[in-house]
Amino acid sequence: MRFSFGLFIAAAFVAQDILAAPLGSINRREVPTKFLEKATAPSTLEITVEGHKFALKKSTSIQDGNNGIVYQDAEKDFAKTPLNAKGDLTTEAATTKAVHAVAGLLSGGQVKAFGTATNTGVGAETQWLITVAAQGSNLKSTKAFIAAKAAGKTECEALTKKASELAVAKAKAVFEATTTGGKGINHNDLNAGNIFYDDEVTKVETLIDWGSARKVASFPTTIANGQAAHAFNGFC
Repeated sequence: MRFSFGLFIAAAFVAQDILAAPLGSINRREVPTKFLEKATAPSTLEITVEGHKFALKKSTSIQDGNNGIVYQDAEKDFAKTPLNAKGDLTTEAATTKAVHAVAGLLSGGQVKAFGTATNTGVGAETQWLITVAAQGSNLKSTKAFIAAKAAGKTECEALTKKASELAVAKAKAVFEATTTGGKGINHNDLNAGNIFYDDEVTKVETLIDWGSARKVASFPTTIANGQAAHAFNGFC
């Protein structure tokens, strides 16, 4: 779920370029026209994307979104397909490729394949984005958070504040590393499920879900701080 800061961001940057092809190696948009339905989507299926075959199972670790269904392949990497044209993954795929083009910036989340399934049968002609599973863990699953939560509210709040600051720092690092022509990529959706930490919460391993990203002229520190603080609100 996108929290209310997203509406503010959209208004603030309406004149900015929304990331779209060409970014990374994607140079044309193929709007999806065929979709699986959430109620009838099979628990397993096989698809072929960019010449690669993937045997998929419905994910039990990530919930489906409003506009997509999430599967995992045999290597436990994630495959997402939209439920409707609104969920078109072209921009997300392009942006994901762009941020991962910078060596050492993020751990996990790289694009394995993107495009329309060329197999026959179930899933034929549906759009898919397959990405490498992120390294690290969401905050609540880290040893540091579990220990801080057990220690009490003061310790827990200190850790969530640190986690928030680390998330903003990583988002800013991505912006700076991807800046070309006076604009860099801003993640734009720092919610708890999109941020992965090492077990001691000393660093952000990676950020995922680049579907809301924007290319902007300056990093929106105040907005990013608000997003990250809201992400961990109520954790303690």
